[in-house]
Amino acid sequence: MASCELCGEKVSDLTKVKMEGTILKVCDSCTDMGEKVTTRTKKSSKSRKKKKSRIKRTATPADKTLATDYGARVKKAREAKEMTHKELADKLNEKQSRISKIETQNLKPDENLGRKLQKVLDITLYVNSEVSNYNVSNADDRDATLEDVADIKD
Repeated sequence: MASCELCGEKVSDLTKVKMEGTILKVCDSCTDMGEKVTTRTKKSSKSRKKKKSRIKRTATPADKTLATDYGARVKKAREAKEMTHKELADKLNEKQSRISKIETQNLKPDENLGRKLQKVLDITLYVNSEVSNYNVSNADDRDATLEDVADIKD
């Protein structure tokens, strides 16, 4: 047995009633205190149209990451095309402040914006995540260590 949400009486059948913007399940004696709410019946599963599932395509494969100098790349390409922050922002349908923050590397572009920047500015923002182009201070045959490739902040 269920209880009336208004008076607490235990009854077998409850009615949905709207009282001051809230929908409550109440007994028959409390239904006069609000407006009865009609509930929609659910359609059978056969009559519903099946939704097509879409596969979300990612702009960057798993082995690609955002370049460490992405801000400089965006700024250099924008200036080469002689575009202002506002012109680029309008072309990308983004805010001018987001473009400025990306150029100063205060904001990392999401994959969607990164894709748009790459297409409009004809640049590469995503690079292989494998370590490449590292300098070893003494040119011996040893492998690179973490110290050789990491930027350590003091």
